[in-house]
Amino acid sequence: MDSVISIIMKVAECFVDPVKSRTKLITDYETIQEDLRNQKEKLSIVVSSIHNQANQAKNNGEKVSEEVTKWLEDAQAAKVEVDAWLTNISVMETTCGPCSNCCKRCKLSKEAIQKKKVVESLVERGKSYPQVAYPSSPKGIQLISRGAFTAFESIKESFTDIIAGLGRSSTKVIGVYGMGGIGKTTLVTEVGKVAKDTKLFDQVVFAVVSQTTDIRKIQGQLGDMLGLNFSRETEIGRAGQLKERLKYENKVLVILDDVWNTIELADIGIPYGSDHQGCKILITTRREHVCESMGCQETILLSLLQEDDALKLFIKNAGVVLNDPSLALEEVAKQVIKECHRLPLALVVVAKALRGKSLEEWKTASESLQRSRLTDIESVDLNVYACLRLSYDYLKAEATKKCFLLCSLFPEDHEIDLEELSKYAIGFGVFQDVDSFTSVKSRVQIVLKDLKSSSLLLKTDNMSNHVKMHDMVRDAALWITLQDKEPFIVPTPMEKNWARNVKLEEAMSISLLACPMNVRFPIRAQCPSLKILLFAQSKPLRLSDTCFEGLATLRVLDLTAVKYRLEMMLPSSIKCLQNLRTLLIRRWKLEGDISMIGSLNNLEILSFSGSLIFELPIQFAELSELRVLDLSGCKELAAKPESYTQVLRQLPVIEVIYMPYQTPMLTFDEDKQE
Repeated sequence: MDSVISIIMKVAECFVDPVKSRTKLITDYETIQEDLRNQKEKLSIVVSSIHNQANQAKNNGEKVSEEVTKWLEDAQAAKVEVDAWLTNISVMETTCGPCSNCCKRCKLSKEAIQKKKVVESLVERGKSYPQVAYPSSPKGIQLISRGAFTAFESIKESFTDIIAGLGRSSTKVIGVYGMGGIGKTTLVTEVGKVAKDTKLFDQVVFAVVSQTTDIRKIQGQLGDMLGLNFSRETEIGRAGQLKERLKYENKVLVILDDVWNTIELADIGIPYGSDHQGCKILITTRREHVCESMGCQETILLSLLQEDDALKLFIKNAGVVLNDPSLALEEVAKQVIKECHRLPLALVVVAKALRGKSLEEWKTASESLQRSRLTDIESVDLNVYACLRLSYDYLKAEATKKCFLLCSLFPEDHEIDLEELSKYAIGFGVFQDVDSFTSVKSRVQIVLKDLKSSSLLLKTDNMSNHVKMHDMVRDAALWITLQDKEPFIVPTPMEKNWARNVKLEEAMSISLLACPMNVRFPIRAQCPSLKILLFAQSKPLRLSDTCFEGLATLRVLDLTAVKYRLEMMLPSSIKCLQNLRTLLIRRWKLEGDISMIGSLNNLEILSFSGSLIFELPIQFAELSELRVLDLSGCKELAAKPESYTQVLRQLPVIEVIYMPYQTPMLTFDEDKQE
């Protein structure tokens, strides 16, 4: 019986409690409305207080935290909504009298309670913020020249961006990237000094990571700066000790310099995020993707110096010699500075090498730099090239290394086209496992992205499919080919006797793309290793009938006229080039017989773009490996389709055909070549 009574009572409660609750909503209607008004007033007071703090912070040049900004938006929206709701209730009661409908009073009370909960939550959140804003550029921070650091205008923006990022509560990891020698280490070292001096952080510690990551060594560097004596031997044990020591610091900045690969901060013992809100990490790297893989919320590209800053840096390191009133020395010095192309490391190395030297020595240095031979200058060490060689050596794929070196064949400041580079890459045999031209272009695009992220190539201003190679990087690439005993010979127009180069017989590649004034085929020696030979002519090129006989290993031959339709006759010795894969004969008025090209059985890419030819010889149908045929701009062919269609139908593996009526793609600017 007792159990039955108990069950009956519980069932009754299920009915009674909701009734009581509903009754309370009806009877306490006015009280509930008043509680909502009171809570809204509390929110208004907190909003006003935080809003005033935020305005004051802005006036002081500080940055309001994103969390506080979002709270102000939410609080303002809640206030507007509650005001509108209470106003509607007031209007209703003024018009119709106090609400007496029980169902209506119950519904309105429920709505008021829900709105009150939202407002109460906002009030509590608003009261919990210990700090509304953080210094975007902490008070008193200035760029201070110390040792190797100079407060150049060029890097002030990067400096300010880093400091601002460190002041944001949402930012835990910042990455600074750029090419070797650009000044990343110097910049972040100064950031660390200023951050410590201005109390932005209680402690700043620094470790060099380098190419081969040594966790134990990194732990040791950080431990030394913290005065930590490790009592444990294993990396895991030391990581635990380092973590606890760093957590002892309320606000600590950890700078990790020269990061080459993704590293796990926990493996080192660096706490951040929810593990230690006061710990922030600043890394430097040459590779943009390292910033991404390390979870950097902000990444900063360190660019080349502005011209005025380059001059200041050079003068600082060259010494009083530039105070010489001699106009002759001043002109030579300007030329030397120009050839260093605003790369800080190059400017410092060259300036120090020339410090105290005579005018004649300065002239010799200028000439050497113009010939892209930095190492000819006495007392210049190889640091400027060595740092770039390190970036090159770190490229994992041989194909990426080869494409990087191929970029050095183009003239200085040339905007290198993806498709042009792909044609060279196929001929050179960069991608042994890929046959399709489309696939090669895709692979080259990936390679160029990797090289750009490694700061070995630069983006161009306008075209996504073009890249540029900084002149100092180009010089280093050519130096690398010499060191590796596979020299690329790339003369400048001023080098008249380059064909007497002792390295000619060892040459892997010869590029005359920057020498448009050739009138004779310049190679008279046997070149048993030569694979690439490039021309860009603004004068007719006279080819002897035997000129190709000593070039049996040639795989890429580019004969491009930068002046439209210069005259040229192909020599019969072109039949000797049985290893040729890429043949570009562009913008020429071709005289004589071209049918001998049909005997080049390994040819994969053939271009007559913009040339004057009247028909494709039927012998071209024998080009069984031909994948790309470019006839764009061959107007005489376009007028007679029957002069080429028969050959096209017989090419067995052709993938891409640029038809005669298509506009040719110009790869070299004629005005720049003159």
